[in-house]
Amino acid sequence: MDSARQLWRLWASVLVFVFYALSVSAQDVAPMGPAVLVADDIQITVDRRLIATGNVEAFQGQTRLTATAIAYDPDTGRLTVTGPISIDDGAGFRILADQAELSNDMQNGLLLGARLVLNEQLQLAAVQASRVNGRYTQLYKTVVTSCTICADDPRPPLWQIRAKRVVYDEQGQQIYFDHAQLRIRSVPVFYWPRLRVPDQKQTRVTGVLLPEIRSDSRLGTGFKLPYFIALN
Repeated sequence: MDSARQLWRLWASVLVFVFYALSVSAQDVAPMGPAVLVADDIQITVDRRLIATGNVEAFQGQTRLTATAIAYDPDTGRLTVTGPISIDDGAGFRILADQAELSNDMQNGLLLGARLVLNEQLQLAAVQASRVNGRYTQLYKTVVTSCTICADDPRPPLWQIRAKRVVYDEQGQQIYFDHAQLRIRSVPVFYWPRLRVPDQKQTRVTGVLLPEIRSDSRLGTGFKLPYFIALN
């Protein structure tokens, strides 16, 4: 009986949101299509704000967002999201954050305590990040590494790039750094005022590739910073 009641409550919450979204106005529907929201509890306040709490999942096109709570204001078209937050576009692009304020199509907004994960390989951690038109992600005071970072490990990653600002162009598959500093452990070894690196999806583009530590019997252990030049 309890499980049936919980199932009905879940589907009732979904239906409430769908009818609510349709009744707001036609211009509130994003170009990507209407959103679908699933949560343990969904309420609509007297000022027409929608508040969803408990195991919240929102779907907008191919984008999937999970969070602890979401509040939607139809007057501003903004989503206030309480974390931990995960935003996944289904194509290897994922953002983790503590808090966020997003547009109703999740293509623009500000995220605090953000971490961008590309293809489960490269991590970009920042104090805050902003999304612009669903294409650009700007991160401020950023640490970039492909090394696994554990919360209970006090040691810095084997290598990292620290930058004042990082811009990831999802469509162009490029990462741009402002005032970038390469560090081995915590020791600075190189500085670039500007740096451009292709992401892992890019197969042929001129630019600096990701650094790596190499070891062989002739040269011993060393550091490799490859640079690729596309000839055609």
